[in-house]
Amino acid sequence: MLQKAYQYSSIISIILIIFFFTNSVGATISTIRFAETQDAFGNDYDDGYYYPKWQRTLGVVILVGLLLLVARAIVRAIEPEPQVPVTPPPPTYKDERKFQRYETDKKVTTTFKPSVEYRAAKEGKYLFLLHLDKIEHVTTYRKEIWLEQTYKVYHDGKKELITQKKVIGDIIPVGKDRKVMAFPNAQFEVVTDTDLLKVGIVPKTDEYGNVQVALYSAKPFLEIEGTRSKNYGLTTKTQFLTEEKFRDYQIVPVEFRQQDAVVREEIGCYSLENSVKDFIDSAINTKITSVRFTVEDIDSHAPISNPSIKIDGMPPAEEELLAPYFTGEYNAYATQFVKDYLRGTHKATTYESVMLYYPFGYVIEVVHPKYHFWKKKVYIDGSKNEYIIRMSELGTKIRGEITTR
Repeated sequence: MLQKAYQYSSIISIILIIFFFTNSVGATISTIRFAETQDAFGNDYDDGYYYPKWQRTLGVVILVGLLLLVARAIVRAIEPEPQVPVTPPPPTYKDERKFQRYETDKKVTTTFKPSVEYRAAKEGKYLFLLHLDKIEHVTTYRKEIWLEQTYKVYHDGKKELITQKKVIGDIIPVGKDRKVMAFPNAQFEVVTDTDLLKVGIVPKTDEYGNVQVALYSAKPFLEIEGTRSKNYGLTTKTQFLTEEKFRDYQIVPVEFRQQDAVVREEIGCYSLENSVKDFIDSAINTKITSVRFTVEDIDSHAPISNPSIKIDGMPPAEEELLAPYFTGEYNAYATQFVKDYLRGTHKATTYESVMLYYPFGYVIEVVHPKYHFWKKKVYIDGSKNEYIIRMSELGTKIRGEITTR
C-alpha cells in the first residue's frame, strides 16, 4: 500500500496543493482588497501593496513544489525504496595444523636365535643339542602430537569448525637397548625329508633354553653316518652287500625352526636299499613268471569260448623266500621289492596271464557247459609261458590233455 502511495505521490501532492490553495490561500487572497482600477500595465493594487500576477503565479508553483517534496519525503520515511538483494559469495575451507605437545613412548620387538651347541652320532641315532635365545630390542622415541582442524570461512570473516583430529608428527628416536636371554618352555619344529629320517620326541627347552633332539633312520637299509655298528639284518649269504653302502651316499638337510628363526644342519646318510632291491630282482624275482592257460577242443583244436578256469596253489610267502637272506624288520621291509605273485585261488579267462612262482605245482580246473569237467595239477618250472588244455565235448568219450607251445 505504501509502495503505491509512493508511486503516486506527485498526484497526491497536486491534489493537496489545490485543496490548500482553494481553502487557505483562496481565503487569504479573498481578504485582499483589489483596486477597482488597474494601472497602465494592467496590475492590481491592494491597499497600497503591489502584487504582480506573475509573482502570485510563481508563489503558487513554489508552494506546490514544496508540498510535493514534503509528500515524497514522508512516503520515503515510512517505507524506504526496495533494495535489490545481493547474493554473498560462497564460503571457503581452510585447514589449520597446530602443535600441541610431545609424547615419549617405546617400541619393543622380539626375535629368536636358535643355535646348535653340539652334535653326536650314537648307536642307531644322531643327537643335536639345541639352544634358544630370546632377544628384545627396545627403542625409545619422542613423537609430536598435532591438532589438524578444518574450518568453513564466510565472506564476512566468520569461521565454523567442521572437523578436527589429533595426528602424530615426526618420530625422533632418543635411545636403543638390546637384551638377550635364554628362552625356556619353547618347542622346536624339526623339518627334514621324512622318507629318509624320522624325528624322535622333541621336548620343550629347559630353564636354560636347551633341548636335545634325536633323529633316526626312516628305513631299515638306510644308515645315518656313524650310527650303525651292526649289519643290516643280513645273513651270511648277503653280507657282501655291506661293501656297497657307499654306492648311495647322500646329504640330508635338517632345519630347526622357532617361529621365523631357523638354524640349518646336514646329515650324511648311506643306503643299501638300491643294492638290496637289485639283489632281490636277481635272486627272487627271476623265479616269478607270467603264465597263460588256453582251452581248446580236443578233436578240432579250436578255441573254446568263455571257459571257467580256476588256478589254486600256495607257494612260499615273500618272507619265506627272503628268509635265507634277511632277518627281522629288514626281511619285512624287503618284501616290497618282491614282485606280486599268485597265492591261493584265482579265477582266470583264456586270454589272461597270471604271475606264478616257480618251481611249484598248481591245481588247474576248467569247467564249460558243453564239455566234460577237466582238473589236473600242473607243475610250473619256468620253461614255458603258455599251457594248452584240450577238453572233450559232452556226448563223446571223456578225454583230456595238456600241452605247451
